[in-house]
Amino acid sequence: MTTEIIIATRNSKLAIWQADLVKTLLLEKNTNLNISLNKLTSEGDQKQDIALNEVGGKDLFVKNIQQVVLNNKAQIAVHSLKDMSAHDYEHLTLAAFLKRGDPRDAFVSVKFNSLNELPQGATVGTSSPRRTSLLKSFRPDLKTKLLRGNVQTRLQKLDKGEYDAIILAAAGLERLNLKSRITEYLNPKKFIPAIGQGIIVAECKSTDTQTQNRLNEIDDAKTRACATAERAFNQKLNGDCFTPLGAFAQINVDALTVVGFYGDLAGKSIIRAEISGAIENAQQLGFELAEKILKQSPPS
Repeated sequence: MTTEIIIATRNSKLAIWQADLVKTLLLEKNTNLNISLNKLTSEGDQKQDIALNEVGGKDLFVKNIQQVVLNNKAQIAVHSLKDMSAHDYEHLTLAAFLKRGDPRDAFVSVKFNSLNELPQGATVGTSSPRRTSLLKSFRPDLKTKLLRGNVQTRLQKLDKGEYDAIILAAAGLERLNLKSRITEYLNPKKFIPAIGQGIIVAECKSTDTQTQNRLNEIDDAKTRACATAERAFNQKLNGDCFTPLGAFAQINVDALTVVGFYGDLAGKSIIRAEISGAIENAQQLGFELAEKILKQSPPS
């Protein structure tokens, strides 16, 4: 059996942390493996002064990483699930969903302790249509301003006074030992997270059964079920990086509950819904939640 494994990853501190976690988990299962990282600069990383929906969307963070695997220059690609399409990439499979980190959004500010404390007309940094929609729905007076770059770059821009506050994924800050920068955790039942937020996934070729089997050993079944429901919700609504929507699934004992929303960038038309059911019906629950949204005539 092949013992040499190459993991393709973006060349950012957070992405490398995530790839290293996959490496560690694989080595815990098989100490004979020789695992190295192939660190790549994605197209999304190269175009940091433009909104993603103007240059091709979140797929810019993953497609060249995936191509390395398809070209047999790496066996595994590691991603943040929230950066990925709701549909599996042709000839590739998501073979491992790692145990979910914190799914929440984090409010980060130097001057203010919470979203509610922001003064009238304050400027909040984000590049996310979802966050823009939710921010506007809670605080129509707020101004949003494009915020791109890695976590450290975004924090530097905040510290320089370019924004009154910024919104980031809590999991990324925690993984980089930057939890102290979080001013307020936003309630995921109200400020609904991105699809798959906090989830790291490992992808390999669909025909590579050896790598699939190894990755299956580090797969977290509960996280996979939650991700399946959230992605199904997104699939049914044909969501992409232009779409202000979000979903968050949780498992309590033997039931899976999913909350979701679909909105507009102005935050004036927000449709929310919730559904619960058996864990094994995760995908169907995601589809049914989207149907509940569609029946309420979502914004165009």
